[in-house]
Amino acid sequence: MPDKKPTDAEIIKALDSADLFLRDRANSKPAPLNEYDIEILLDIAKACNDAFDLINRTKAREIHYRRKVQNQREIINSLQEKINRLQVENKELQDLMVKYNGDFAKKEAEIEKLEKVEHFADKTIEALQKELKTAKAEARKEFAERLKEKADYNYFGVSAVYETDIDNLLKEMVGAEDNG
Repeated sequence: MPDKKPTDAEIIKALDSADLFLRDRANSKPAPLNEYDIEILLDIAKACNDAFDLINRTKAREIHYRRKVQNQREIINSLQEKINRLQVENKELQDLMVKYNGDFAKKEAEIEKLEKVEHFADKTIEALQKELKTAKAEARKEFAERLKEKADYNYFGVSAVYETDIDNLLKEMVGAEDNG
C-alpha cells in the first residue's frame, strides 16, 4: 500500500520543525549525533522530499491550467473566425437578394438558418466566456494559495509576504514569455 502524500500544512510543519532543530543545533556546542538526532535528520530529509513533490505537483497544475486557458483562447478565436465568415456570408446573401429580387421566401429561410447558426455561435461564446471566467477564478485562487505558502512567519507568529515573493510568484505563474 503506497504512502499517502502529506498535506501542504504537514509539509510546512515538518519544515518548521527541521528549521528549529537545525537552528538549535547550530547555536549549541558541537556534539556527536545521537540516535534521536539521526531520526530527526531523516525526518528533515523526508520533509524536503515532500516539499519538492509539492512543488512539482504545483508546477504540473500550473501547466494544466495554462494549457486549458490556451485551448479556450484557440476555441474562442476559431469561433470568432466562424462568426466573421458567417457575417460575410449573410451580407453576400442580402446583396444577392437585392440584386436578383428572386424567391424571397427561399432567401429568407437561408438568412434565418444563418441567424440560428450565429445565435448558436453567440451562445457558444457565452459558454466559453463563462468557462474562461471560471479558469481565471481558479488561477486567482491558486495564486492566493501559493502566496500563502510563501508567507514568512516571524517570531511573533505574524505572517508577512514580501514584494519580491509576489513578483517572483507572478513571474512563475505567468511565465517569462508574457513578461515582455
